[in-house]
This record gives sequence, C-alpha cells and structure tokens, in this order.
Amino acid sequence: MFYDQFFEAERLRAEGRFGEAIVVFRELLSQRLETAKNPTEDLNNYDAIIIERLADLSQLFGNDEASIDFLSGLRQLFLKAENIFFYLNTTIKIASVYLEGGDFEAAFGFLEELVSFIGDLRLIEISSEGLAKWEKGCHFEKLRGEERSIIFSKIYYVMGALLTGIGRYDDGIQCLESGFEWISDFKDEICVAMHKLMFLKKMEAMVEKGNVNAAKQEIGEARREGLTDMTPGTQVGFLELKSRISFLQGELGKAEELMANTSELCGKYGLRQAEVAALLNLAKVKILLNQLAEAEEILDCVQQMCKDLSDESTMDQVLQLKDLVVRRGQPMDSTFDLSPTAHSRDQKREKTPKHQLGEMFAPFRPPSSFLGLFEERSLELQILLADGEWEEALELFEHMKSVFSKTDSRLIRSRLSVFRLLVDFYAKGLEQLPADIRDIQSYFEKESLKPELRQFQMILGWTGLLSPAENHELIRRNEQLLEEMTQSLPPESRALFLLNKWTEDERYLNYLVEELMYIEAVWEQRWKIFKPIGAIKSLRRLNRLLFHIDRHKDITARKSIGGKESEDQVAKPASWLLSLLKHPWDRVTLSFLVLPDRVVLVYRSFLKLDFKVIPLSRIHLRERVKEIHENLAHATQNRDIRELDESERRSNVEALIQEISEAMGVSQVLSELPDKVKRITFVPDDVLNGFPFAALRFNGDYLVKGYSVTLGYESRRFKRSKPKQDRQKLLMVGVSCVSDGKNTSLDLPFVKPEISEIRSEFGGKAGNIETLFDAEAEKESILKKVGQARFFHIACHGVFNHYEP
Repeated sequence: MFYDQFFEAERLRAEGRFGEAIVVFRELLSQRLETAKNPTEDLNNYDAIIIERLADLSQLFGNDEASIDFLSGLRQLFLKAENIFFYLNTTIKIASVYLEGGDFEAAFGFLEELVSFIGDLRLIEISSEGLAKWEKGCHFEKLRGEERSIIFSKIYYVMGALLTGIGRYDDGIQCLESGFEWISDFKDEICVAMHKLMFLKKMEAMVEKGNVNAAKQEIGEARREGLTDMTPGTQVGFLELKSRISFLQGELGKAEELMANTSELCGKYGLRQAEVAALLNLAKVKILLNQLAEAEEILDCVQQMCKDLSDESTMDQVLQLKDLVVRRGQPMDSTFDLSPTAHSRDQKREKTPKHQLGEMFAPFRPPSSFLGLFEERSLELQILLADGEWEEALELFEHMKSVFSKTDSRLIRSRLSVFRLLVDFYAKGLEQLPADIRDIQSYFEKESLKPELRQFQMILGWTGLLSPAENHELIRRNEQLLEEMTQSLPPESRALFLLNKWTEDERYLNYLVEELMYIEAVWEQRWKIFKPIGAIKSLRRLNRLLFHIDRHKDITARKSIGGKESEDQVAKPASWLLSLLKHPWDRVTLSFLVLPDRVVLVYRSFLKLDFKVIPLSRIHLRERVKEIHENLAHATQNRDIRELDESERRSNVEALIQEISEAMGVSQVLSELPDKVKRITFVPDDVLNGFPFAALRFNGDYLVKGYSVTLGYESRRFKRSKPKQDRQKLLMVGVSCVSDGKNTSLDLPFVKPEISEIRSEFGGKAGNIETLFDAEAEKESILKKVGQARFFHIACHGVFNHYEP
C-alpha cells in the first residue's frame, strides 16, 4: 500500500500536478511517522525522498516559510529520536531553502549548528588537500556508506552556493566538484537528483565567472548524457541558464524564445513565484529589444502577481523596470543614453551624454547571486551617468570597486574595468587608454560576448584616443557585430531592435546638427553688429546638412532595393544662396530627419532656410504613429479618414495626428507661414513616410483644404547627372486579384485599364515599357527591375509596416 501511494505521488509530480502530489506525500509522511515504532531505525531512503519532495514542492510554489516550518518541525523530531542522518539531512535542507531565497547569513548559520559534526567551516582550506583533511575530521561514524555520501554532497552543494554567492567562483566550483565525487557511484533517486542539481549550480557559477564557452560545451555534453532531463522545477533553472548564455553571446532571438518558454512552463505548472521571476526576465529582454509596449504589458502583469504574493522586493524591481521603459521610449532629455555628443567631451560637467546606455544591462540574474548584485549597482551607475550626475556616479563607482574588485569572476572584473574607463572619461577626462584595454577586448572576443564587445568598442571610439585607422576598424567590426546580433532575431523584431542603434552615417549627421546648434549658440552671444556673419555661417552649415540628409536617404533607399550605394557622387552641395533664390516663392518645403534620439526639421522657402531640433526619440515617434494606424485599422477597412465615426475620429486619430505635429514643431512652422505661400511639400523620413500630413488640421480645417500638399523624397539639394539612355524605361506593376486567405475577394478591377491607359499616354518605344502583372509581380522581380527604371508606377493593395517604414 505504501509503495503504491509513493509511486502515485511520484507520477503526479512528474506530470506537473504538484498540488495533488503534495497532498499524497503529506499523507504518506504522516502515516510513516505515526506507525514507525522507532524513528531512529524504521525510516529509510523513501522517507528521505518524501521529505525532499515536500520541501522542494513548497519552494516551487514560492512558499519558503511553509517549507522551513515543515522542515524545522521534522528536524526537532529527528533530533529527539537521535536519527543523525535525517537530522543532518533536514538541517542542510533548511540551509538550502534560505540559500535559494538569498539569505546567505541564515543559511550559513544553520550549517554552523552542525559544528559538532563538521567542524568550523571558516577554517577549511579550499583546495584538494584542504577539503580531504576536512572530510577526515568530520564525525559521521553513525552514518552508513550511502548516507555519508548524501550528507557530504549536500554540504558541498551549500558550501559551493555560498562561495559563488560572495564572488568566490573558483572555490565554489571546487566544492561542487568534490560533491560530485561523493555520489557519482550511486544511482538511487536522491543521489541522481543531487548530482543534477549540483551540475546546474556549477554551470551557473561558470557562466557568472565568465567561462561562458566552457559552460556551453559542458551543457551540450551533459544533455547527451541525460543530465539535463529533469523535473519541471529544475527545468526552469536550465532554461534560464541557456537563455542567459544565448543573451551574453548575442543570440538575442534564441534568448527571447527560451525565456518565453520558461515563463510558459512556470505558468503551466502553477509555479507562481518562478513565473514572476521568468516574466521579469522576459520583460528585461523585451526592453533591450525595444519592444517597449510588450514589456509594459508584462510588467503590469507581474506587478499584479507581486501584489497577490505580497512580494515587495520584486515589486521594487518592477517599478525600476517601468521607469526604464519610460526612459527608453521618451525624448532625448530623458533617454537612457551614454555616448557623448559632438562637444560634450569639452563640457563634461555641463552636458548630458547621449545614446546607447543600457547595452551592458544583461538580464537573467537572480537577486541572490553575486553577479545579480553587481548588475543592480551597474544599472544605478548607468542612470547616474546618463543624467549627468558625475559626482554621484564617481562615488558609486568607488563603492562598487571596494565590493566587487576582489572577485575571481573575469566577467565582473572586465565590466568593472569598462565602467572605470567610462567614469574616468566623463568625470576626469582621459589622456591615454588604460594598459588592460587590449586584454579586456581579447577576453570578450574569446568568449563570443558580442553585446559586451560592441559596447566596449563603442566606448573606445568615444574617447578619441585611437588612431584614424584603429577607429575605422572598430567601426567596421561593430557594424558586423550589430548585424550578427540583429540576424539572430526573427524578421519582425529586427527593425525594432535597431531603433536606438546609431549607424556611422547617422552619427555624422548628428555631428553636423550639433555643430550647427553650437554655432548658433555662440553667435547668439556676439554683438548685434556681428550677427549677420553668424547667420551666413549658419546658412552655409544648414545647406550642407540638408545636402548630407538627402545623400543619406538616397544611399539608404539604394541599399533597400539592392542597388549600388550611390551612382551620382557629388563632392559638395550647391550654393546656399542660389538654392534660396531658386526656391519657388509660393512654396515651403519641410524636410525631416529621424535620428535615434531626436527629430531634425529643416524648413525652406524663398530667401529663408531654418531648422528645429525636436527632443523626440525614434522609438517614441514610431509608437505614436503606430497608434494612428492601429486606430484607423480598427475603425475602418477603408483609407478614407472621413468614414470614421465623428467622435472616434476626433478623440483618437485626429488628436494623435495633431499631437505628433505639435511635438515635431510642424504646427508652429505652419502658423508662421506668410500669406503668399499656397503650396507645402513634406519630405518625410523613417516612420513619417506613413504619417498622414494632409490630414493635419490648420485654421479650423484640414491642411489640404487650404494648401496644395505634396510629399517628396528628397530636397533636391544637388543637381543629378542626366540619366543614361537605359534609365529612360518605365516599369509598371499591377495586382488586380488578391485573396486574404479567408475566401474574401480583394479585387481591384480597374488596375488593368489603368495600366493600359498609362502605357498609351506614356508613349515612346515599346521596348522602354515593361509591365509586371498579377503572378509576375513578385517582390524579387520588382526589386531587380526597379533599379533599372527611370519611372515607376504601381497599382495594388498595400499594408504599412511601422517596424520597417
């Protein structure tokens, strides 16, 4: 009867029916304690397994207090009955529960209560000889052979976890390996489970020490041997570990998938506390991938779960991450950024550095780990640097050095060196690079820590202490690293991930913007008589900026269709004066440049050229434009905004359009237009290619009612060479019949007549006109031919993708 119930409880546990398993295990243990005539002799390994199961299952449900209370009661019973094995086993188990909860002091305190059996742990020399000497001094005379092995392995497990928890990874790993030796020859349930648990702890220690490749290799070998085939509770630990390794090595898509699987597994088995931790880690991944809306939804869910579980410590982390979501998505004045602007190196204490903070903020660190504590402090330090709080940042860094510099973790020490470089650069200034720079770079490369390496090399470039050749090589390697990390993501996530990543072209454009702002600020302080000179300097610089913006868009467009980067190389922009004189007197042209942390608006009219820099991040702008399209899609299947319900239109779409227009400075520019202006050309960039400029309201009506509104794709700041003869071709594409996969017809019956009419109106030789119709109109064919055409006409359905505008 006992064995039937025992194996039934084991079956329930293996199936993930933990609540039912707990009930059966409790009944079994109660029966055993009531019927055992002599608790010293009548209890056996099955009873030890039952105690393990009950304690572990209580922990799985996040009920550490209940687990400790249960074990403490048993401990007193076994002490009274002088059952040494069960007393030692239960005491060590209590220490393990405290250890997993991050209370190292309590865990060590329970081990100290066993001093009469194991001596003073503080006096142990952590070496092969020292541990062998300690083992001989332990008083386990009343234990049988297998019992001694189990107790030694469990003590070694707690010792290893304690040592890694204070940053002594080599010592911790040696203790765990010694524990392996004690149970390697035993195949019973307790020894096998203990072996797998110690293996997981050892792999965690190796990763946190920075031996990532070695840990990855050992996990692969262990998987083939079945060491990673575990119960759902331990599977969570292995999934998190593999996700951590993937993230550290820049396999971002795999890391996200594994962490999502972890949270699903926890939810499936009702492991609420573990699910909270997994969802929190998943939210961190989403933030780093710029999936801010999804991250916020997850954090809202975790916040409610923390309230239900009365988990105040995790609630603090949730609030910190919510603040991080806001920082990553808002304008540049509060953007979570670190790199210097064009002049911030000369004004370190006055200006806040910009872009790319948070690259070293790696998730998956449990709060009980030494590395987890380091990363909490690292995040605080980065926030202080991003906010320009130099003195506070320096003070925190000095504290971090005193706490973390003695660890043998190569990963922590390397990160600490990177922070030292960063703090010295901003707070003190650098005249030469530290001696260990190449050593750090070599370590990151050896362990394939791509995010760490890219961030470190970016900081090296910011210092300005590298030769031009070295800096050029760093730029090339960083672009390659970013490409490799981006390719690890699913296609729909790649563009979003790149939103706050600066290309070198964008950095140069940003330098021109900063230079222009600097010149205007300087000449604003000069005497009035000299201000015309400053105005001319600004106009020349602005004309140059507009030229490079157009070149940037041209190159980007050519790359996107697989063409050459540039066929029309122009050494310099046209004359700024001629461009002002030639601009139509009744037209104003508004050109946009969307950068990771700002939007630049250049507006040009007859005899006037000016600009605005708007503190609006690319992430935030895309989210707002996305809302416009989502509101339109939910309200109507038609592109006509007039078909929306009046109240809904006014409260949603129009409000969003006006809000974005005002944020970008468009409304202000329109309000200052002279009466002679009747035509407005918008030259959008990035997500603004999907912004409905014609639907702007101005003077009480739609903008298109009072002005001729057109869209351009470049400002035509330079004269292109005449097209070659083979570029006179007209390419026409038409798709007249389409299905949405739901047996719904989406035909466009007038596509054929439209194509025919344009063909007849265009004239010319038949050889200069090419048509791709219906089945022929495949993406690859179009992209191949469009680069060879001078004119392009397309008639088909379209969907705006705000991730890849």
